[in-house]
Amino acid sequence: MRGAFCLTNMIIDNHNYFKRYCTNCGFMHAIRLKCSDRFCPLCCKADYKRLYDKYLPLIKESEFLFHLTLTHKNKKFLNGNIVQKLLQDFNAFRKDAYIKRRIRGGLSVIECVHKDDSKGWNLHMHCLMDGDYIDQDYISKLWLSITGDSSIVHIKAVSDRYKKESRALALHYLLKYVLKPPHVEGSCLEDLKADYNSAFYRTRHIVAYGSFYDASFSLEDGVLGFDLVCPVCGGTEWITEFDLLCMENMAYRPG
Repeated sequence: MRGAFCLTNMIIDNHNYFKRYCTNCGFMHAIRLKCSDRFCPLCCKADYKRLYDKYLPLIKESEFLFHLTLTHKNKKFLNGNIVQKLLQDFNAFRKDAYIKRRIRGGLSVIECVHKDDSKGWNLHMHCLMDGDYIDQDYISKLWLSITGDSSIVHIKAVSDRYKKESRALALHYLLKYVLKPPHVEGSCLEDLKADYNSAFYRTRHIVAYGSFYDASFSLEDGVLGFDLVCPVCGGTEWITEFDLLCMENMAYRPG
């Protein structure tokens, strides 16, 4: 291994980084790892790009695509149990025998906003589904029977809602809730942000199912692939910082 290992191309911020080094010249390539702050603009943009590139081919190949919105009644407070209840209700919706026959696959995003202290938190699911069209009245009655207090739903064919490049625009619309930090307003803004991060801790905002499931996003995507060509020397062999540390420990170990 030749060359000095330097950190000059490392971005200074609060994120952890996965680092690998060119075995030929020592150039370091750093990949920013996702943090736990849903309000982080760097992570939001990175998630959006990976998800858009991953799901666009499936969206374009879908036979019949429609946009479905399922809402929950506003909640005064937000915690992890409320978020999990929304996900559980959505799973129950998808397992309904009639719905299951009509939907081949889909992609859904949780939207959670707080605009008014008196109204509290508003949670709902935005879904792009590939399947046969379903009557809105049936969905509304089913959703009310599952949630117990929420019946507001909306369904629209993508070709009717979006015009030029309708499917790409539909995916962008869905993922815009990943691209930007959550909309949170209120008298105790920092407390509300902390509540949001706590409620969604280790919870995916993206839910993939059916024919879309195999393309679901994984944290390892784009991190462990060692196909990068070194921009300094053109080398293609890389070593991780963990391997480098082990080699250094071996070198300093007493004989």
